[in-house]
Amino acid sequence: MLKVYSASAGSGKTHHLTEEYIKLLFRNNDAYKHILAVTFTNKATDEMKSRVIEKLYSLSKENTADGQKAKKIITDILHDYSSFAVSTIDKFFQQTMRAFAREIGEYSSYKVELDSSAVLSRSVDMMMSSLEEDKNGVLLDWLLHYSIDLIERGKKWDVTSELREMSKLFLSEDFKLKKRGLVDLLNDKSGILNYREKLNEIISSFRKDLILLGKKGVNIISGSNLSYDDFKGGTKSPFKHFVLWADGGMKVPTETFINLYDNIDIWYKSGDIDSLKIKIKCSYDGGLNDVIGEINKLFEDGYKSYMTALLINENIYLVGIFADIYGFLTKYLKDNNVVLLGETADVLNRIIDGSDTPFVYEKIGCRYDNLMLDEFQDTSVLQWENFKPLFLNSIASGNDNLIVGDVKQSIYRWRGSDWNLLDKEIGKTFGVNKIPLIENWRSCENIVDFNNELFGEVGEILQIEKIKSIYADSGQKYSTKMSGKEGHVKLNFIEQKNTNDDSSKIEEWQKKVLTLLPDTIKNLKNSGYDYKDITILVRKNIEGAQVAGELIAKGYAVVTEDSLLIGSSEFIGRIVASLKYLLDPEDKVNNIKLSGIKVEANINYSSLYDICEEIIRCFPEKYDDGEIPFIQAFMDAVLDYTSKYGSDINGFVKWWDDSGKKRPISAPRGQNAIRIMTIHKSKGLGFKATIIPFFKEKFISSSGQNNYIWCKPQIEPFREIGLIPLKASSALKNTIFSEEYEQEKLYSYIDSINTSYVACTRAKNELIIFAPKPKANTKGEYSSEAMSDILYKCFEDRLDNNGTMELGKWYENETDENVSVNEEMQDEFISVPIGDRLKLSLRGGDFFDLDNHRRRGIVMHNILSRINSAGDLKKSIEDAIYDGELSRDAFDSTYNYMEKLIKSVSDKHWFDNTYSSYNELSIINIDGSVSRPDRVLVDGTKAIVIDYKFGPIKHKSYERQVAGYMMLLSEIGFTQVEGYLWEAGNLDSLTALLKVSV
Repeated sequence: MLKVYSASAGSGKTHHLTEEYIKLLFRNNDAYKHILAVTFTNKATDEMKSRVIEKLYSLSKENTADGQKAKKIITDILHDYSSFAVSTIDKFFQQTMRAFAREIGEYSSYKVELDSSAVLSRSVDMMMSSLEEDKNGVLLDWLLHYSIDLIERGKKWDVTSELREMSKLFLSEDFKLKKRGLVDLLNDKSGILNYREKLNEIISSFRKDLILLGKKGVNIISGSNLSYDDFKGGTKSPFKHFVLWADGGMKVPTETFINLYDNIDIWYKSGDIDSLKIKIKCSYDGGLNDVIGEINKLFEDGYKSYMTALLINENIYLVGIFADIYGFLTKYLKDNNVVLLGETADVLNRIIDGSDTPFVYEKIGCRYDNLMLDEFQDTSVLQWENFKPLFLNSIASGNDNLIVGDVKQSIYRWRGSDWNLLDKEIGKTFGVNKIPLIENWRSCENIVDFNNELFGEVGEILQIEKIKSIYADSGQKYSTKMSGKEGHVKLNFIEQKNTNDDSSKIEEWQKKVLTLLPDTIKNLKNSGYDYKDITILVRKNIEGAQVAGELIAKGYAVVTEDSLLIGSSEFIGRIVASLKYLLDPEDKVNNIKLSGIKVEANINYSSLYDICEEIIRCFPEKYDDGEIPFIQAFMDAVLDYTSKYGSDINGFVKWWDDSGKKRPISAPRGQNAIRIMTIHKSKGLGFKATIIPFFKEKFISSSGQNNYIWCKPQIEPFREIGLIPLKASSALKNTIFSEEYEQEKLYSYIDSINTSYVACTRAKNELIIFAPKPKANTKGEYSSEAMSDILYKCFEDRLDNNGTMELGKWYENETDENVSVNEEMQDEFISVPIGDRLKLSLRGGDFFDLDNHRRRGIVMHNILSRINSAGDLKKSIEDAIYDGELSRDAFDSTYNYMEKLIKSVSDKHWFDNTYSSYNELSIINIDGSVSRPDRVLVDGTKAIVIDYKFGPIKHKSYERQVAGYMMLLSEIGFTQVEGYLWEAGNLDSLTALLKVSV
């Protein structure tokens, strides 16, 4: 059986999940091994695990049969915790995909990349670097056209950042699903050019026909001694269209124009004299009516194709560029054995497609009888397709399963979630027992009443059936916990003023709100709320920055998402500036950030992590205690980067500027500050006092990458392209993609309503909303273009003269029963210089310890093996230090010793480039064995073979070995061969040479 909880906001779904899980645990002793509970965040996973353990622990204290069973279950779980399968959806898919590593053509050690933006950035950079290749001339031409297009649209000419943003479309699930099974024209540049020629033919043919018909109409009108204003409508006559069309203009015929065909009565003005009517009748009979009919037919038959070709043609350069980016993205992932976290569901779906469920169980090494899936409204199609076989198998076996979700809280469509799965799809596949959870355990009575009224009426106001259906059961009841607690809601509508400053990032009504916020916070403080009890919800980060700036200027303590980004720290900015200085000391702009601080770090023989530590230690001023979390998080980011990409400073700086600086740090608990966060981040949370300063939520947005949709043409000749991204604008209504547009429009409405629902249901005691007052038209009617308009229509009759309404009074804060936990903050960043840390046990040991000749000989041998000429000695010794063969302190003594050693044979010219030198040269014998003399010097047909010996004892076997090398060289073809044993004795006699004879 499949049980579905429809869990509205604050309905206690985690409590119900825990109860259901406990019930399943009590069915048999090892049930926990066969229950899979999946959530969407690590926080939700930890919360559910904690609740299950706490509940079991509480039950185990009871002196009953259930108590004894609970005690055994909790003991088994704690001793076999890895089988306690409460997991995030990504973790479960990763665990499963590891088992399929061979099938997907990946090594089992493949890396999972969470930072998809960084990978896309690298793919774009790879494409840009390839432009110098001759074969990419067409691509370069497309990029130039795209750059010009960006300039014409008022954007930066540099296409790189725009392409990085647009390439995120590849990560959308819509793209992954629609791309399957398509013949890929995108990788065929000549095919794209041919396709574009077909589009241009459709466009030019339609325009040509329209111009001809326009001119024909103008000629008939003028030939009848008429002008367009002689017809009904005067200067606004629909016959004016002919002039526009004849001049090459484009205008869709109005309904009035269409009705002119075969209807001469509406051609005349009222009161026209007979002579004018006769002229108009002559034009009608002279072919003007036929022209109108032809134009109507032209638009009826060809306008949709014309507009389709026009829109596709506008994006054709982007399509060609996308093909190359996608190719480089695929190559990068394959070459680096990387799988994007967001790709996991797609890869896994393609592998298990058509496989029977037992095979999946076998591969992941366990069997799940009961499945519990939380936040189902945030599940994507691919994720559900991967889970569905498990549910089918479990239900067919007669097991109980649970799904929890709420369509009204689906706000992650941009991340691939599909609320249709919960709304109707699972009902088509399974027999569902749907249970609504209608009690609100979070909010006080007035807040529940407010939300019931607003979201209960939204469907009726908009008159959209799907929205009516979704919000039909949005009403909630008071829970026993909240019954009798009134709470407080305050609405404040702000007059909108017309402004001509289109460049302003903040509207006038929003500026007014910013001035009202301090008084609102003061009222909350007077009602007993601490700053930490107050949360301000915004739609975008830029709005959060505006609110934070205003409050900080007024002296309020504020924590925002932006302030919790590593890159927001001024001290971290100086560390990065120091890294840039090491790369380019002459960068004057960057040097200003350093304020004259001298940066010194060994970038040749230190890891990036050590370099950053050296930089931190070299700053003369003491950083504030508040910088410590940022420094720690920065060093974690450095470590994470080096583990994936190595210690390349240039690469790290680029990664940092692109995405690294946007990494968040965790806000310390117990900090008494007003929290500012986005609505999307607030989902699942509850706050005592919630302020929504900029409540608007337009139904149709007009900017951003998310406003592009992947369109799949189904008719010729457009279907040849396979797939193309088009902006979801009203222009699509007149194309073959009108259905896609209408669907996107509906989804956009639901996104906005759901986002508003999530925002308004976070409040526990206080909900304060500021919104713009809608502007009435000439008839005194208000539009319904945003949720703020719906809000106004719902409560218009209860607003006072100031545009405000209150439900209840300011609600006194109640003292928390839970004991607050304050985190201990580290008051300094501990960094120990490399030389003072634990030291390696170096192979060199005490270099001049004569009792350790063998170890000293190995190190000297390795140093000589890297030397071709005397000038290579210093670098070879530094390499030995870097490889851990010598300590840094031994550099000078080693260098002096080895320099004397080389000079002792200077008369032989072995290290002055007289000869071509070959160290550790491999010579293959006739029997297949390999001989490897230490050094061979060659000059024409002359060869000198040298073998190093560093021990104090001489053996005849050494001479025989060198003689063997000499014979091999003679057999190779060298006519003059010399051989030497070069023995390093003690310090009193630096070297001894023994010439070997064959």
